Amino acid sequence: MFLFRLIFWLGVVVMILPPATDGMPPPRVSVLATFSAMRTLARDVSKTCERNPNACEAGGDTITLLKLKAETGIDIILGAISTYRDLPNDGTLTDQDLIADWAASSDPD
Repeated sequence: MFLFRLIFWLGVVVMILPPATDGMPPPRVSVLATFSAMRTLARDVSKTCERNPNACEAGGDTITLLKLKAETGIDIILGAISTYRDLPNDGTLTDQDLIADWAASSDPD
């Protein structure tokens, strides 16, 4: 899901940027032609698994592996946060330890 969001937002940023022109006018893009091409591409991609099931299986395995790695990373981060948050206060600090070593002067000299 993250990858789709990333691709979407990168696409938005790219669409906002002005085209680089090397003295030639930028190509004109029709919204209708783009929609038609995207529909054809989606139809073609949906039939990839019929044409090459090994590629689909490898892609699925890759996505599963990435998901497991992401879950492991999240578990490590959450474990570190909970360990830090759950540190016991064993009462070793005295009142003298809690007094600041410095204080701002209230006399303007």
